[in-house]
Amino acid sequence: MSRRIEYEDSAKAYFQDRLLEPAVAALMSPLIVLGDRLGLYRLLAAEEAMSLEELASASATHPRFLSEWLAAGCAAGHLTYIPETGRYRLEDHPALGLALDDSPIFIPGAHQIVVALSRSIDRLEHAFRTGHAVGWHEQDPLLFEGLDRFIRPGYGNNLVPKWIPALGPRMMQCLTAGGRIADIGCGRGAAALQMAAAFPAARVTGFDNHPESIADANAAAEAAGIGNATFIMAEAAELHDGPFDLVTCLDCFHDMGDPVAVARAVRDALSDNGSWLLVEPAAGDRLDQNVGIAAQMFYAVSTAVCVQAAAATHPDGPVLGAQAGLSRLVPIFAEAGFSHVETIARTPFKMILEVRP
Repeated sequence: MSRRIEYEDSAKAYFQDRLLEPAVAALMSPLIVLGDRLGLYRLLAAEEAMSLEELASASATHPRFLSEWLAAGCAAGHLTYIPETGRYRLEDHPALGLALDDSPIFIPGAHQIVVALSRSIDRLEHAFRTGHAVGWHEQDPLLFEGLDRFIRPGYGNNLVPKWIPALGPRMMQCLTAGGRIADIGCGRGAAALQMAAAFPAARVTGFDNHPESIADANAAAEAAGIGNATFIMAEAAELHDGPFDLVTCLDCFHDMGDPVAVARAVRDALSDNGSWLLVEPAAGDRLDQNVGIAAQMFYAVSTAVCVQAAAATHPDGPVLGAQAGLSRLVPIFAEAGFSHVETIARTPFKMILEVRP
């Protein structure tokens, strides 16, 4: 007997909260990316309030198009319209999220990710129908910029100030005196450059298999005048120039097609007293434990990016995904020869692990 589903008035609340509101929020993502690219949020954040004419002049943008963008921002609650003066204001909280790129809640990168994934829908449909996954290099280039900008504030406020010190005084002494760090899956180098700047006597080597990201990372190091960081194109399981006192995998281990091989490579590359620092999305061990806004975000990105990246390189591998949880990660570490796994820190979105032999 076929299932029969009938409309009831009680469905209205579900439609409003779970279906319509996310769609409306997604429609704002291109406008947020546009405001970021055009510098509109930074201009508004620098002034108490601005008129349409002032903002159009300062940003060299078309006034009629800009007026509609401003209206959308007001409707979304990002901007405030002052009817007595006809001016627009970016309040402090929205400014922290939209204009100040060193803020811990700076968010335009996340909206770049949304726009990038919308461009990949045809490739994803093909992957679902054929089983031929979308490789990392096949994703829209905006994704890489968005990921870099989205994770950068979190690392800036946590990696060097909190997470590395949580590894203990011996690690801090080692890196301060001139230890060696390997950052696997370094992307465009945001975290590696933060570590290199914080520990100028240490040598930092970033590894990634995406050539464009490696080029961007080396360019960023040169632009910042950071001479103790080098970025090399290599697979995660092909670490060069060890041993390393600290190996980091920051929001990337779950993307690896052969995580056991990567873990073994890390084990072989560690110095005698070295540690492996992993940052992974916060996750429980069961699907019913992974609910809410964080899990929704991670599962969405995992479906479109993380699972695709892993399956593209090793279709028959474990394909961890971004909500793997410790019950799936710990056995991989053990198989690679690690016996110590400790959660040294947590945030609402991340779990930070120290792994040692």
